[in-house]
Amino acid sequence: MNEERRKHPRYPVAISVELRLQNDLEKHLIGYYGYAKNISLGGIYIKLPRHKNVEYPRVEEKIKLRVRIPVLDIQEYLELNGQIIWYSRKEEDYNIGIQFISNDEKMKACLSRFVESIK
Repeated sequence: MNEERRKHPRYPVAISVELRLQNDLEKHLIGYYGYAKNISLGGIYIKLPRHKNVEYPRVEEKIKLRVRIPVLDIQEYLELNGQIIWYSRKEEDYNIGIQFISNDEKMKACLSRFVESIK
């Protein structure tokens, strides 16, 4: 029996996103740009194009990051804290699953409105 483990339903999207990783040792932000394939109140699935000589984060590093999602109707960004919980590498792209963590109530409400708008 294939039991669904997710708490929140996922919804397909096709939007560009920016990931900002923070290196705790240097307090330096590193950015990656990709495309969201689906989103829920609990997380987001993103495809990043593969580039030579680019070091991509791995789930075992427990990397925390900020996901920036453009919200076109208000011309601003939804900025959510998350952590990489899975990844897969392919020749042409790098796929990651991000779980949203430690977001304040205002950001959770904005995410909820965003998800409702794409249902």
